[in-house]
Formats: sequence, structure tokens, C-alpha cells
Amino acid sequence: MPTFLDLANAAAPVISDGVSLIPSLTGKPEKNKSQIYVEYFENGKTPNFQEFSAVHRGRKRGQMQMLRLQDTVAIRYDIQSSEDDFEIYNIEKDPKQVHDLAKTEDLKIFQQYLKGKVLQMRLADSSAKRPYDFSSIPADEIKYPLQKGWNLVNYSVNTEWISAPKNQVSKHVKKLIFKGNENSFLFAGFINIPEDGEYTFSLKTSGKAFVRLHDIALIDEDNNYPSGMVKSQTLNLSKGFHQIKLYLKTTASKPTVEFKMNKMGGVSKDINQYVFCM
Repeated sequence: MPTFLDLANAAAPVISDGVSLIPSLTGKPEKNKSQIYVEYFENGKTPNFQEFSAVHRGRKRGQMQMLRLQDTVAIRYDIQSSEDDFEIYNIEKDPKQVHDLAKTEDLKIFQQYLKGKVLQMRLADSSAKRPYDFSSIPADEIKYPLQKGWNLVNYSVNTEWISAPKNQVSKHVKKLIFKGNENSFLFAGFINIPEDGEYTFSLKTSGKAFVRLHDIALIDEDNNYPSGMVKSQTLNLSKGFHQIKLYLKTTASKPTVEFKMNKMGGVSKDINQYVFCM
């Protein structure tokens, strides 16, 4: 979809997780690097196809998970918990995935990164239960000072859907306020989660909205969203800072937005008091 929209000179919806292939097809520098995440359950074992490397024939499958980052493929078979190690392959040099780098190199730090990364990319689905559904989503490691508030980008889009801004020049605001004549707004920052636990996020707006926490599509109020309807989502979060992006698109002269968070069993509080930015 992003490829065809790029050909039509239109921006893709922010909910889409693909990237345009036009740079790859035309030899131009890539604007965005892709990352591919897959999870699924499959009974039985892998087929005994001759095209498969012998090490991958007749393997028990069960709960499976795969993450591709550039030339690196990380994969887990028959997952029992979120702490299971990944097999790691350089897919460019080793397309049949014969040489598991996790067996020959010290990749403990990278393993921890992968285990956290996959939790920062997915929402649990009650109709497809996974052994890592209730694992705590890790916080980001922040290496620079933060200040209270959001980074705000004002921009205009002419699509029916919410799309990301081309211009990323931002200004600092202390709360969710609408400034300027543009019809779209991106508020970006980090939510400071005070302690480990389950947190529910709720959002209501007079226009359209979309929230991404890390790479998780947290709340979608874009397509067919009735103005003023509250949508919510619950996540198990680790203490610390978690990257958040709130996209808003509105034609209202005085747009409104209510974005709240509460720890399970607690009172909902305005999200602004928990958000920090650079």
C-alpha cells in the first residue's frame, strides 16, 4: 500500500507498518528502513523439503515468532516464554539460515534487545493467545535529559486518513494544545511509567486520532471514528520511559482531546502530567 500511495504522490496512513518500495525500485536512497514482525502458531513439524537445510527439516513448530531488521533475521520455534533465546541469522550471507550466529558469537546484549523489541511491537489478541502475552513491555533507555511536555509538529494533509508529517520541525508544549492553522498535529514524547503494572490508556477527540506506543498501534480513532467516542487499551508496562506518538487530525474550529491513563484499579489521570520530551 505505501508503494502505490507513493506512486500516487499521497502519504500512507500512520497505522500502516510498511514502507514504500519506490526507492528500492528506482535506485534512490531509502527514506525509511523496514522492519518485519511475524507471530503465529503451527501444529506439527517443518516439512522435509530437500530445499530446506537439514537442520530445519522436521523441527517442532508450535508458537513461532520472527523479526527481520535489515539483513538480520531473528526467529524462535516452539516458544515457551518471552525469555526464550532467538536464533539469529544474516539472511544476506546465509539465505538458508544454516549458521545460527547465537551459537557462535556473544550476543547476550542483542538477545535482550530482541526480546524487548518484539514486546514493543505487538498487541495481545485474545483469539490467538501467546506465551508472552502478559510479559512486561520494557522501557526505553534514555541517555539524554528530558523536560516536561511534548514535542509538537503542526502540518496539513489532504488525505481522508491521518498520515505522518513530512516536516519534522517541532516546538515544545507543556500540554495537548492546538496552535496554528494546520489541520494535523503530532505530539511526541515519552510517558514516565511510575511502577511496573497494567495501565489503561483512554482517548476521546472531536476529530480523528491515532496513538503509537513504541511500535504498538495502541489506539486507532481514524477510520469510521465517531467524534467524541472513548476508545481504550490496556498494556503491561515496565517502570520507566516509553516512547509515545499521538497523531490528531481535525477540521473543528475549537478541537478537543481527552487523553488519560490509569494503573489497573486506580483513578484515570490526565496524560500530560506523565509526558516528557527532549
